[in-house]
Amino acid sequence: MLYTNLFIVKNSEYRTINGIKVLHIEYSANVKGLDFEYIANLYLTNEGYCSISTYTYANQFDADKKEMENFVNGIVKVEKGKDVVEIIESGPPPPMLPKKSK
Repeated sequence: MLYTNLFIVKNSEYRTINGIKVLHIEYSANVKGLDFEYIANLYLTNEGYCSISTYTYANQFDADKKEMENFVNGIVKVEKGKDVVEIIESGPPPPMLPKKSK
């Protein structure tokens, strides 16, 4: 069976969410015969890129849209922190036992 991926942008606009300017995108996609609806907020600076997105089956979109919007609108700007490295001083796990034949 031949499937064609179909991607359609339904809405895109700049929004200010929690004090930062984001590109808000709503789009649909057909992946291997399944229809999905997506919502995403994209944020780009000279220091990096961040995106937060969510998706659901197309037939569930109307029921899930409000929760999806609340999720992607949770994007916030934070100050860059210092890297934290934790060194675990223990040996490797024991080897796996061979599977028993039946």
